Parts: sequence; structure tokens; C-alpha cells
Amino acid sequence: MASRIVFRLAGRFYDDGKLDQAKNEYKEFQSRFPGDRLEAFVTRALNSLEKNVKFDSEGKEARLKEYRLLGHPRQIGDAKDPRYQWGPLVAARPVVELELASGTLKVELFEDDAPNAVASFINLAEKKYFDGLKWELIGGDERLQTQPKAEGAVDYALAAEDSKKPADVFSLVLAKKDAGVAGAQFQILLRAVPDLKDATVFGIVTEGSQALKGVKKDDAIKSVKVVSKREHAYEPQPLKK
Repeated sequence: MASRIVFRLAGRFYDDGKLDQAKNEYKEFQSRFPGDRLEAFVTRALNSLEKNVKFDSEGKEARLKEYRLLGHPRQIGDAKDPRYQWGPLVAARPVVELELASGTLKVELFEDDAPNAVASFINLAEKKYFDGLKWELIGGDERLQTQPKAEGAVDYALAAEDSKKPADVFSLVLAKKDAGVAGAQFQILLRAVPDLKDATVFGIVTEGSQALKGVKKDDAIKSVKVVSKREHAYEPQPLKK
């Protein structure tokens, strides 16, 4: 039992970080119990321990100075690697609410990915251009699209933007118009369209999507309200005719 007691005592010292005491016990084991079947485990533990002791004496200080181990903002700001540099928080995406007869949709707009499409949408929403517009169904049950306004219609095209966003279900889209996409007429996808082309995906419904199930042709949009946006003017840049 003596060899087991020494072995366990050394292991306890090792677990507690008392490396010098653990090393002494392992050495005692080797001198007192040569040939014991635990000797292989003692040798392995002693090798590991000595590596840790060497690291503490030689490598620990250098490793602690590496930026990737330093979490304080003042240290991250001095890092040369851009992955660790401290910078301003990314501004929140604009949010709008579409009030329908069947409920309210909350929509997040992809301003960083499709800035001109978002500028057009927010600009027109704040002018209440979309209020009262009616829906039409495109491609059967594939998507809803706003119908052209009877009076005071806005008619311009924007350059298509590749937002890198997939055309998922409930995405907001500007569809093809002339050499670009329609700036004053938008669609909401009722199912994903993986092969969507010549369009700009500029937002997605994040809340209230169940309200879209009851929308029929000629149902009207009650209102489009800008809930939040960034602190700059939203002026779209149309394509020149």
C-alpha cells in the first residue's frame, strides 16, 4: 500500500498546483519502488510536471504578453492584428413596422448590404408613400407585391445591389425594372426563392409573419412606420433615364 499512498499524494500535490512537492513525491516513488506496476504512470506524470515547471519559469511571462490573451480594451486597441483591434460598435440596422389589416409586421432593413434600396424605402416610408397601397400576388402564392399608385406615383429605378443575402421566406425585395430594380415598388416573399435573379434583397420580416397568411389581392397597407434608423439622411440615388 505504501507505493499507492505515495502515488496518490503526488497526484494530489500536482492537482493543487504544488509542483515542487509533487515532484519530490514522484522522485521518492521512483527510488523506493522500482519495478512497481505504477512506475509507468509515475514516469509519465513526472515528464508532464517537468514541462509545466519549465513553462512557468521560461514561457509563461512571454505568453501573458501576447495580445490574444489580453482581454482589456486598452490592450486590444494597441494590437497590430486587425482581428483584435478595438473599434466602435456597428450601428443597429433600421427597423420599420408595416401595419396590415391582418396584423403588424416588424421588418429589419439590411442597410450595410443594400444601402441604396434601404435609403429609397425609408425615404418613401417617411413620406407615407406606401400607406394605402394595395397588394397583388405574383407567381401564385410565391410573393406579394405593391401595386402602382393611382395618383402621385413615384417611378424610378435603382441599380441592383448584391446584398449577399439569400432570398429567404419573408424577405423584402426590389424586383427588376428596366436596367435596374424598382425603387418605389417592393415585394415580400411568401416562400424562399433560391434562384432569384435581377433583384435586391434589402430586408426581412422578423416579427408578425403570421399576418401575411391572410393577405389577399387588393388588400391595402394601412401604414409603414420607421421605428428606428441611423443618424444620416436617407436619399436614394436613382439610375438616370
